Amino acid sequence: MKNKILSVISVWFIALYTINAQIVLQKQTERDGIVTSLRFRTDTVPVAMNKAKEILNSINKMQAADEWRLEKSSIDKQKTKHQYYLQYYKGIRVVYGTYALHGNDRGQLESAIGNFQKIDQVNTTAQLSESEALQHAMKHIGAELYKWQIPEEERWIKEYLNDTYYPQGEMVIVKDILQGSNQYRLAYKFDIYAHKPLSRYMVCICGCHRRENFG
Repeated sequence: MKNKILSVISVWFIALYTINAQIVLQKQTERDGIVTSLRFRTDTVPVAMNKAKEILNSINKMQAADEWRLEKSSIDKQKTKHQYYLQYYKGIRVVYGTYALHGNDRGQLESAIGNFQKIDQVNTTAQLSESEALQHAMKHIGAELYKWQIPEEERWIKEYLNDTYYPQGEMVIVKDILQGSNQYRLAYKFDIYAHKPLSRYMVCICGCHRRENFG
């Protein structure tokens, strides 16, 4: 009985591999096996654009905590369809985990380009409050004056754009590149406008007070 079960499992895996080989025309992978680019067949075995999320879930080794969420979709003048997905881990957005999928005017998937962040385990309990993380970010930038600290600037953006320069921290998961490792950490991501000197920063403050500067 055990041998029969193993045989069925083996046949299922072979069938799955064959189906993937039939629909994929070209594939590019990184050294770690992460798929970064795919071109799909649109002649013999076309894949519908509405199956895009299922394809994303299958091309990389995802865990139960991993998830792709559709960020936006559009159709250009050539009737080409585009879908943009962001990666989430336990409901928290993963920095650099993105995929763009493109299809033709017949609703068939043509290509997928992006990157999947392979996360083993992350503590998703914040060690800093948002306000504490912002203070660390400002200390790291070291500007003399920030946009939200100028009443005229803050009044203008509220009146004309219904927005604020005051940074709102977004909880994200980011790779600890400062350590040169494959570890991922929970962090607050801030979009900070400095006035003196005039500059803009995208900064991630991790719970261990390390900083990832993206701008």
